[in-house]
Amino acid sequence: MEQLNKSLRMFLRAHKLSSNRETIPLWTIQPINVLQELDKIGSFKCDGRRVAQSDRRVYQWMAMQMAHAGLCKRPVYPVWCWFAWGGTKQRKPDLRSSWHLPRGTHAVRMTIEVSVSIVLLSWFDAWVSILNNGYVARNREEASRLAGTGRDVDIHAPKQSWLLIFDFELRNRSYWGPIQYRPVQACIPRLDKHWITDVVEFRAR
Repeated sequence: MEQLNKSLRMFLRAHKLSSNRETIPLWTIQPINVLQELDKIGSFKCDGRRVAQSDRRVYQWMAMQMAHAGLCKRPVYPVWCWFAWGGTKQRKPDLRSSWHLPRGTHAVRMTIEVSVSIVLLSWFDAWVSILNNGYVARNREEASRLAGTGRDVDIHAPKQSWLLIFDFELRNRSYWGPIQYRPVQACIPRLDKHWITDVVEFRAR
């Protein structure tokens, strides 16, 4: 947990935010019905029904990491947010992009201010490796050496390399690219209405 807190502070400094702040701005893109539920009952939690069956074990692994970090008392499916959608150069998600949600979806981009105590940041591009049931390599040489391994994944004994997605030091420029262009995602255990500071409706492209 201390390592995660240290990594969080390093992420904040890299994105020119004070490492001592108690809340941070995030953006979450959701179907319009999520905003309607927030208006109705004041909070929203993910139940995992929209997660593809093939991805559920890695989403459950992320839920366990959130509980391990003390963000929640027990594993819960995360509400996915962006801390830096396009790296340090473009933190706010650009709604002109075509891959936020299925085309035509009536959606919202919510800006929220969230306590750092319930935020787990990670490298999005490294998360894609986990979605593919692969290793998270530190560099190109390690990736080549580990190619073709780690296909049978047990969520109760996850590959140690997966934890690197939370490590700010995973920033080998020649393999992962410059930090200013690397997206950083955020997972939180729930979404509360009073956190919202701005809402933009749009149709997914």
